[in-house]
Amino acid sequence: LIQRIVHLLRCSSADSHVLALAFSRNAAAEMRKRISAVLSVNENPTKCAAQLSRVSIFTFHGLSYKIVRENFRLLGFSQPPTICTGKQAYQIVKVSYSILFYSRIYSDRTVLTVFLLMLVCWLLCPKELVGMQSALVAACNLGHMSPAGAASALFKRFMTIQTWSVQGTEPPEDPVMDLFKMYTDLVHSKQHVEFCELVRMANQVLLTDPFALDSLSSHFKFLLVDEAQDMNRFQRDLVLILFQRNAAVSVVGDYDQLIYGFQGARASLMGDLCRCFRGD
Repeated sequence: LIQRIVHLLRCSSADSHVLALAFSRNAAAEMRKRISAVLSVNENPTKCAAQLSRVSIFTFHGLSYKIVRENFRLLGFSQPPTICTGKQAYQIVKVSYSILFYSRIYSDRTVLTVFLLMLVCWLLCPKELVGMQSALVAACNLGHMSPAGAASALFKRFMTIQTWSVQGTEPPEDPVMDLFKMYTDLVHSKQHVEFCELVRMANQVLLTDPFALDSLSSHFKFLLVDEAQDMNRFQRDLVLILFQRNAAVSVVGDYDQLIYGFQGARASLMGDLCRCFRGD
């Protein structure tokens, strides 16, 4: 992949820009470092810098976040949204939990408890989660649930919600799903977005605003995707929406190296891209 990017930068015209997509910030930084190292061989610094300026390297979520913030009004925000941190999310969870519980909109304490546990476990990093152990125990007691029972219920519902959020399947009929959607609305009202919804939101912008789509798709002549076996449906759709008209697309992946299955990734989606861009 690195050699192909370098070849494109050296052999294409000076106005040809390259977009490379990776799955982590570390991978994106390493890609830029390696491209710079290869370009610097037998090239003067000025020419190397000019070539390097023509390649943009993003993670899928990084590119999506850029699209969302630049087109925030299309999504109903009054200002460019920020990604909701674990602590901010937990405060929203506590507020919504209290409102729902004391208003008796949801009288089922088990459902409310699972909802709270699910969001706390999902949104807080392990370091923060250690400090919330007492709150989790209190939530179990409130819902008259044993920790084992709570964990079992949490796992089943968590997988259902996670599948819906990253694959775009029909929302399941589950009281926790209703609460999850209510929580998401509260997050948006605070001008925040969840990390897991960035790519879906970017797709929404590009499908509804031809100008936003054209400004990106016309800028980049080449697209390269690293570790393409780890794409989920929304990430595949982002590539198709952006580049099915103009760009030359290259994907690199290994069907046997899938590691993001828990986030909805399917290796078969890499094959979808290959078929679409070959015209099969």
